[in-house]
Amino acid sequence: MTIALQCPAAVRIERYADVRAALLDARLVIHKPLDNPDGEDTRDPMSEPPVHSRSRRLAPLSRIMSDQLSRSAVARIAARAAALAAGFLEQGSRRGEMDLVADLAFPLPFTVMLDLLGLPHVEASEFRPLFAAISAGQDVVSTESQRTTARFAERAIMRWVARHLDASPSPLVAAIRSTTAPSGRERALQYWCAMLLHAGSTTTRGFIANCLARLVENPDEAETLRNNPGHLDSAIEELLRVEGPVRLLGRVAREDLIVGDRHVPRSALVHLHLHKANRDPAWFAEPDRVDFLRNPNPHLAFGLGATYCLGSHLARLEARTVLQVLLPQIARMQLAARPQWSSSHVLRECSRLAVRFH
Repeated sequence: MTIALQCPAAVRIERYADVRAALLDARLVIHKPLDNPDGEDTRDPMSEPPVHSRSRRLAPLSRIMSDQLSRSAVARIAARAAALAAGFLEQGSRRGEMDLVADLAFPLPFTVMLDLLGLPHVEASEFRPLFAAISAGQDVVSTESQRTTARFAERAIMRWVARHLDASPSPLVAAIRSTTAPSGRERALQYWCAMLLHAGSTTTRGFIANCLARLVENPDEAETLRNNPGHLDSAIEELLRVEGPVRLLGRVAREDLIVGDRHVPRSALVHLHLHKANRDPAWFAEPDRVDFLRNPNPHLAFGLGATYCLGSHLARLEARTVLQVLLPQIARMQLAARPQWSSSHVLRECSRLAVRFH
């Protein structure tokens, strides 16, 4: 499904080679619409106004996450994710219907992140409005009202996290705490944990939801995967290419520069259109065709360089686990209503996927 959206004035970078080069260019720094000099407690404690160094802001967490969420470490989470997916599916099957987003795609990664952070289990529905507010505030067309609401939501999550961190047995939390400066340790710890809880739940939810929407609407593709389980890893990469949840990334130019054939003036906002790059015919043969055996498949769904997704191994594992559990059951599912999609410019996700079991 393609959604036509109009973005505000910005330099649009869409070709694969140009987007890839821009992701690796340190002169283009992360655009953070929620930063607010008057609201110090909502800002990233690692940021440096007026622009933000990717290496400084993310390096501490990158080192920790490379250890805590490495491929081998994430593999140990597989059994937990499979049990969660099977349990959510069983509940829906007993009811005879379910929303595959609210009842599966969201609570599964949310619960996994709570486990990783050693935080108490709560209903995912309690946090979904807060996450939605943050995503709306981060959108490239967000209003000041939406950004203010998003900052309140960030504070609410940080306060909730703060109440439970001292009792957390999580090695991930201990590692983050040990690498932050004593003067701002608790605030930095609260920020990183809240950020991980939001990011680790939201984008993975979007990817899982998008995958399920595609397979429910295209049962022949689901049947192909069900009959060829050895193709699942390759299929995940192709689904990341065509159904990845991140449509674009925002950057700000620290100086005048050239990206491809585009001149980017200093301080200009730049939109890197990942969904366009991942369909560039110069890099992907028949880019609109889904090929579960596509090889090579150098998609940019997780970004690249200093801002490459820290939880990429975890996202792949959770999506793979959900598909392994659901593929045998998709033939029993029938759409109860047309899938609903988000209107965000930054995130593309199926927001409601109601099915009945037969």
